[in-house]
Amino acid sequence: MVQASSPEVMDQAIQEMTELLRERHRIFAGLEDDFTVRNLTEVFAAQETSAQVMSILLGAIASVSLIVAASGS
Repeated sequence: MVQASSPEVMDQAIQEMTELLRERHRIFAGLEDDFTVRNLTEVFAAQETSAQVMSILLGAIASVSLIVAASGS
C-alpha cells in the first residue's frame, strides 16, 4: 500500500508507482502491465455508482409490486 502526501500529487504518485513496478517486474516498453494500481477515490466512485443503480432497481421493483397489488384489488 502506498499513500500520497496530498491529493494534488496523486497522479504523480500513481505514475511513479507504475514505473517502479514495471521496473521490478522487468516489463519492457510496449508490453502490458501484469499489475494494477488502484486509486481509492476511483473505487469509492464505482461503489457509489453501484449503490445508485441498486436503489433505482429497488424502486422499480417496488413500483411494479404496487401496481400489481393495486390492479389485483
